[in-house]
Amino acid sequence: RNKMFHTFNMGAVTVLLTTFVVFFVMISSSKASTCTEYQGGVSSGGVHRYICCNNCGESNPSCDGTTFQGGSNEPYCGGCGDNSFGGTARKSYDCNDCSTQAACAARANDAVFGYGDKPGLCWKWADSFSSCCEMAGNNKKRQAGIDINSTSFTFCGDGICRDDETPSSCPLDCCYQVNSDCTITSSCTPTCCGESSCCLEEDDGSEGATLHAFSFFSLFLIMLIVTLISATYL
Repeated sequence: RNKMFHTFNMGAVTVLLTTFVVFFVMISSSKASTCTEYQGGVSSGGVHRYICCNNCGESNPSCDGTTFQGGSNEPYCGGCGDNSFGGTARKSYDCNDCSTQAACAARANDAVFGYGDKPGLCWKWADSFSSCCEMAGNNKKRQAGIDINSTSFTFCGDGICRDDETPSSCPLDCCYQVNSDCTITSSCTPTCCGESSCCLEEDDGSEGATLHAFSFFSLFLIMLIVTLISATYL
């Protein structure tokens, strides 16, 4: 009986260990192609943003260790998305695979046109890249069959303010319409140009003028009525 009990325990332990290994492999695989955006790091002055992606789980991780828009030739990212530059993590998101990342990097370059030979030094590059990755992840639902490299693949952050975008819904592309400081030039725009709070439509004063006119007219009517009643009973 003791031998059977021992055999049973060993079998149970084996099953548990196998389950744990399978679960660990699944978790590790799910982290593949996860990109993390960092800010600051060695000699960057805390300004530059860069992105490291974990592509170790891919069958052909050709882009593993790639730094997306580093400000220099230093190794910002190591293997499996390792943060070699020491920046502070800002956010993480999925970006499918190497081909998707390369395509989104190219689209981000186009979106931050005119900002020198290292557009990644501008904060907007990182936001554009992450927006492209998000849309690519939802591609089957929203834009099935459209190549990311095609201009038909649109997303908030592609550098074009489209008819279905507004300064509040897509400040990345449309903020310049209400805030001249956010107009894309050869220099990087302020970081608040990616926030809706910086892109509220300005009040032209027409609403206040209308309210003032209405109040004046109401006061005039009241005075006229009072005058007529006074004239009637006096």
